Amino acid sequence: MRLDANDLLLFNRVAEEASFTKAADRLDLPTSTLSRRIAALEEQLGERLFIRTTRKMTITPFGQAILRHTQQMASELTAIDALIEHRNVLPSGKLRVSLPSDFTQELISQFLAEFIATYPQIHLDIDVSQRRVDLITEGFDLALRIGVLADDATLAARLLGYFELGLYAAPGYLRETAVISTPDDLLSHHLLRLHSDRGAVELFHGQHSWQGELATKTVANSPNILVNLALRGAGITRIAAHSARSYVESGQLIRILPEWQSKKRPVWIVFPGTRLMPSRTRLFIDSLVRSFESLT
Repeated sequence: MRLDANDLLLFNRVAEEASFTKAADRLDLPTSTLSRRIAALEEQLGERLFIRTTRKMTITPFGQAILRHTQQMASELTAIDALIEHRNVLPSGKLRVSLPSDFTQELISQFLAEFIATYPQIHLDIDVSQRRVDLITEGFDLALRIGVLADDATLAARLLGYFELGLYAAPGYLRETAVISTPDDLLSHHLLRLHSDRGAVELFHGQHSWQGELATKTVANSPNILVNLALRGAGITRIAAHSARSYVESGQLIRILPEWQSKKRPVWIVFPGTRLMPSRTRLFIDSLVRSFESLT
């Protein structure tokens, strides 16, 4: 037996009004239609819900049992209507976001500031960590991730774009060390690298490619630290081009072998794929997708 939820809600309204006529007026239905729907429901249930006489209408004991459930149904629908209305008016609530430590804070900070100003009722809880948080068990709404994603059926993701990586060093460092005119020259230098930036350095120039293992003198989980070390002549660092842009423009850093490109790294926004997405989460995702081109 498959009950029609709408008929159950009609029964609930008749019970609340204690009158078919009043309920029909509230529902903007003909009384005859309402009466016919309730009769059909009683036939489907195999038992009377109301006892009607010329003077009054009472709910049967079976009807009282059904009423408790229909009242809960009506209450849930009211709550959903309120949620939808509230969402359309002003999204609010806490939004937990995980950022990887090798994601440039300067890059994302402008977006976050604009988002906060646009949606003041949304409270951001931002966690910056080297580890990849478990969104489901740790209660995160979103995570930004760089590189290849793990295969996880509980998560969904949207591609934001790609980061271009480059090799950078301070002018003073380059003046005092061996000249770098070809990729092979890099082998006599050491690299300041991120924990997440493992393996050989790969470079591409047209149809040509080069791969080599550079000695690593320092590793860190923050691009800002690596930039500051490079600025002070501590070595060559490989970071996203946007991280070094302002320093290159000011002459504090020089891009090494700019005609040789590193493989670009994908940037994703990841979120639980097995639960209903709140409006604040969707707003954050859509806003970040729209703005990411200008950010990078």
